[in-house]
Amino acid sequence: MEKRYQVFISSTYNDLREERTKVFQTIMQLDCIPAGMELFPAADEEQWKFIKRVINDCDYYLLIIGGRYGSLTTEGISFTEKEYDYAVQQGLKVIALIHGQPDQIAAGKTDKSPAAAKKLAKFREKASTGRLVQYWKEPSDLPGLVALSLSMTMKLYPAIGWVRANAVASSEVLADLNELRKRNKDLEEQLAKVQAKGKESVFAGRTYDELYTVLNEEKVYVVVGDPEEERETTALVAMIAFADDLARGVSNAFGASKSEARLFYGVATRLSVYGLTDFTPIPRNVAWQRLALTDTGKKFVAAVKAKRAAKKKAEQSNTTKSEAASLKSGSAASAAPLSELSEIASAPGTPTGALGQEKAQNEVPVKRVALKKAPPTE
Repeated sequence: MEKRYQVFISSTYNDLREERTKVFQTIMQLDCIPAGMELFPAADEEQWKFIKRVINDCDYYLLIIGGRYGSLTTEGISFTEKEYDYAVQQGLKVIALIHGQPDQIAAGKTDKSPAAAKKLAKFREKASTGRLVQYWKEPSDLPGLVALSLSMTMKLYPAIGWVRANAVASSEVLADLNELRKRNKDLEEQLAKVQAKGKESVFAGRTYDELYTVLNEEKVYVVVGDPEEERETTALVAMIAFADDLARGVSNAFGASKSEARLFYGVATRLSVYGLTDFTPIPRNVAWQRLALTDTGKKFVAAVKAKRAAKKKAEQSNTTKSEAASLKSGSAASAAPLSELSEIASAPGTPTGALGQEKAQNEVPVKRVALKKAPPTE
């Protein structure tokens, strides 16, 4: 049964219109239902009962804090803080997106009143305690932060959600579905045993060659060199070049280096789509996440290295490359795309260990890639 979650978006309005638009679009792209002050005027006390009903119908609460505290209620707090307090009282999971550099916000988007600025500082501190917090600087940061935070929250804390009325199944149908699930699980276990006996390795439902091809066609950006520069490469090359870093885990902690941030948003998140990375446990009450290679990811890295080593050995045992290729029958994936691995992994300042000293496994010339402006991380 298809389920959709409703997310309440709370913030001041006039100073955060662009930010709210980007958040709304991202939530809809995640197949969720956004709700917020676009549906009602949040500065009218008469609307509070309606606002509470909307919050009650929501599954998650997303708070955006910029440089303004907002209009005050009769209680002397802003409508945004009043919505926040009510959502917490109702037990909704809260995701807080707080501007990381409030001193750099344009004067026109900040409070001129010292009293309002003081209340905003206290509200920031309250919203940052005991929950998932992400810090942003530009509106373009928000889509990626929302996608990661909301996806993780939905995965860790599934809510009730919404379904179409005509999709609600009867008890008899649910019983039949449960029986089918049991039978399907038995069949999956039998299939897994059969596949384990085969010679072809399977990685997250794909064969080695299929996954190799997909990753080699997906473009990503990494940060290398001293001084640092962004460089375009493939997800495959980046995964092997930074295998040690990915195995230990990379985070989006506030203040992380540009290279680690790019690895987190540009590489590790892409690999998670294929089950090669996943979120790892982190201390409680911290405002960041860590992505690291899964067992499947480590197995795939080992397979790539093993095939490259086998190819090198085959080439050394033959007098010509054509003779070496003839010995390498049955392997559709070539190691040639990894020729730029040496250039990326050995660049000064690259945040990797042993792979930084590794040499390319073939003589294919390194392809110099013209620097491009990195697209916004999603």
